Amino acid sequence: MKRFLILGFIFFLGFVSSYSNCIGELCCDDSDYVICDPSNPFVCGKDSEWCDNYNNPSLSCIPGEDWCCYNSGYVADYSAHQCCPPDSPFYITSGIYVGYCGVYNTGGANNYYTNLEECDYLYNWDTEQFTIEDECLGYDFKVCERNGISNWINGWDNKGKILNSCGVNCLTDANCPADEKISETCSGTDLIFNIKESICLNYNCEPNTIQENKGKILNECGVECLETSDCPEDEKVNDFCKDNILQTNYITNSCENNKCIKETKVIMSEKEIGVCEIECLTDSNCPEDDYIEDKFCKDDNVIQVFRDYFCESSEQSIDELYKCSFTEEEIILEECDYKCENNVCIEKPEVEDEEVEDDEEISEQSKIKLFFESIINWFKNIF
Repeated sequence: MKRFLILGFIFFLGFVSSYSNCIGELCCDDSDYVICDPSNPFVCGKDSEWCDNYNNPSLSCIPGEDWCCYNSGYVADYSAHQCCPPDSPFYITSGIYVGYCGVYNTGGANNYYTNLEECDYLYNWDTEQFTIEDECLGYDFKVCERNGISNWINGWDNKGKILNSCGVNCLTDANCPADEKISETCSGTDLIFNIKESICLNYNCEPNTIQENKGKILNECGVECLETSDCPEDEKVNDFCKDNILQTNYITNSCENNKCIKETKVIMSEKEIGVCEIECLTDSNCPEDDYIEDKFCKDDNVIQVFRDYFCESSEQSIDELYKCSFTEEEIILEECDYKCENNVCIEKPEVEDEEVEDDEEISEQSKIKLFFESIINWFKNIF
């Protein structure tokens, strides 16, 4: 740069609001150049924008070199000695747009931003694909995030523990293989499963063997039943009568201590007419009481036999238990004033004296006849 010394040095502290060609007696060699730093008036720039870049050397100037971008805010590429505008700060070193500036680093840019970034977030203009750097920090998975630190400066985004990354094979037991039954045994009547399980320990699935008591399972470990309904149904053996009561032999099954226990039981039925020679239970089950046979004459009366039915009960003869029996009684239906003939009462006729004598003789004969007839009827009733 052109600069010259005019008599002595005048040093100014602080900054001025605008750049000028001279500070005191110290001026730049070229009249159109300006002093960039009042505290160091030996540095002159072509204009104020150049000075802005000079005063921010990391962004717009190349460290260790007297080289800066002329436009204010432009970004210097340290390797290519090129300047890129603030909105496209990355110099493209490969692909179809090599030599241009862009919003993405293609991998060759070397500037203020790329030297502060933590990771690579690169773009290939030919394939239009990104290459994003990732790495593991212990079990944590980190991925490069564009502008992760600040604008144009990439930084790490720690995603934490990610399944199947950075040695993380599991986060919970659910990520491990399902439990598997490898064998079973009996403990008394309880069924025991030997289970191979996998548990998540330090982000890795570790095998473990446990026992699971399934309790009492039907048809396992000698368990014949859990309740009576699991046993065979009751079986009818036979029916028989005892004391005029129908009784049935049954083989019953019940569940006791998980075993089906057989037992023979006798079940008595209610007394029933027509079963076990039971003709009746009450008198009403027997025929109705009524007169039987025809009327007949006896002792000059009209007679008929009345039959009274009743049911023999346990209080009576055991041989006739619950059978219909009856008693018979001769009932005088009509008492005759004169006499009974042909099973009806007849009136005494009115006759003369001579006829009366004859009638008396005939009457004596009738009495004898009636006497013998009554004896015959008596024998008939008995036998």
